Amino acid sequence: MISRPCLLAVLGVALLVGACADRSRPPSAPTSRATTTSASMPVDPAATGRAHALVIQATSCWLGGLWSDALGEREDARTAGIIKRCLEVVQAVGDTSRVSYYPLRALDAETVGHIAEHVRAVAATDENDAPHAAELASLLTRIADASRESMHARRAADELKAGYDSSLSVEDRRAAKLAAAPPLRASRGLAELLAYRGPYEADARSIGLLMVVDRMEIARGLPKHLKIYAVEGAFSDVFGVSAPPLSEDAAQPIPTGTWLAYLTRVAGAAGHPVPPEARNPQNREPFAWSGALEGLADRLRGLHADPALERVADAVTRRLDHEAKGVRAAFDALAPEMR
Repeated sequence: MISRPCLLAVLGVALLVGACADRSRPPSAPTSRATTTSASMPVDPAATGRAHALVIQATSCWLGGLWSDALGEREDARTAGIIKRCLEVVQAVGDTSRVSYYPLRALDAETVGHIAEHVRAVAATDENDAPHAAELASLLTRIADASRESMHARRAADELKAGYDSSLSVEDRRAAKLAAAPPLRASRGLAELLAYRGPYEADARSIGLLMVVDRMEIARGLPKHLKIYAVEGAFSDVFGVSAPPLSEDAAQPIPTGTWLAYLTRVAGAAGHPVPPEARNPQNREPFAWSGALEGLADRLRGLHADPALERVADAVTRRLDHEAKGVRAAFDALAPEMR
């Protein structure tokens, strides 16, 4: 955990990075791992070195709270952990005039470009990463693009949820929905990350699937029209299920049952269909929701990604498995006439 003086320094002046970062951690040792495609066809494994380690460091910064939650960090430790991981990236690049804490967290395009250049340069001097220098730089950019989409989508959803109450006029509610729609729908970066094929496919796939889990968290509590907007791209890319036709007017209510029918189709495609004994829509939706999440957990299992990514993915899959068991237990406790 970062000491309080260092934490204050980070928040005030990015040039104090060297004093706050953990200098005792040795460079990552090269590792070799086999990867598989979504069709379980083998891909040539890539031994990894310092440039690849920097890509994973940057990912741990950009995944922010999701990474922290998976590590069990809470409250002050959560904030300190995020800052520490981001500072490690700044220190690794070693040029605080071009890469500093706040632009890094904000996924500033120029900052990301400079880190990608650094990844390429480091890879060129590392025997393990040198054959894939350009590919590592490209992978970093894909991760950043998808992370930026997630950041904007979460911000839009949080702003809508925070200000969406009975005190708003009809016009203000409509304006809020229309403003939130574009960032919630944006998913091209995520699609390109999930579509990556090559020696780092397991890493790209794992990161993309973690972002889809985050997308579902972002969708919680949104109006149903916007809920579909938040997940439609991800569900299409991962499960091959297209969203139902909707009005392009994000403030337009959708027909009753549209969201549940869509989510039910997704759960079926994910391999965890809603059980037929769940007849009440109030019981079907939790099954459909947990079914989609369990489908993501299934796809995260056994990817053989970078060890740090595997630890995060394992923690997330355990949480999703626990939630699915909770849904089943709550349903089983209901009287038959309530099901």
